[in-house]
Amino acid sequence: GVHSRAWSGVEWSLAEWGPTLALDTGNGTSTHVALGGRESLLYAAWADNRSGSWQIYVAPSFDAGQSFAPDAAIGVTPKKGKPSEGEHPSVQVTALGEIYVAYQAQAKVYLAHAANEGAGFKAWGYVGPGQWPHLALNTVAGGGLAWELFTGNPNDLDTKQTGSVFTMDGFE
Repeated sequence: GVHSRAWSGVEWSLAEWGPTLALDTGNGTSTHVALGGRESLLYAAWADNRSGSWQIYVAPSFDAGQSFAPDAAIGVTPKKGKPSEGEHPSVQVTALGEIYVAYQAQAKVYLAHAANEGAGFKAWGYVGPGQWPHLALNTVAGGGLAWELFTGNPNDLDTKQTGSVFTMDGFE
């Protein structure tokens, strides 16, 4: 399962950690947890197979991780895929409360977006072939998305990985 504990205090001590919170239902397997946030808005994203296929689930916190709203699949549909099918999410939150989630599905990288603190995700689109996306944003939603693109012999570690970067001034 996916769990969270919020820390608040001055010194690092176990006494200053909050209770352990379960973020998912506990049905199925959850893996590859990512966190992103700004101020008191925090988003957890992970891959979960409770529906029989890997989907990206998110759970928001509006109080800096002291509590989380119920989790939900992000509900976007890559071409030829199931709703929000994917793994290895990366999540970021803009200063305006917009949520961006990058993830991989069927060896392709996708980007999903939700405005209004996560109300209703929509697919921004297919970004490119590859796996393991990592998203970074600045305060105005400009930023970059990096992932691994496999080329050559998949069994030869010396020649199969090529770094690939996608950047722009803004995701809009």
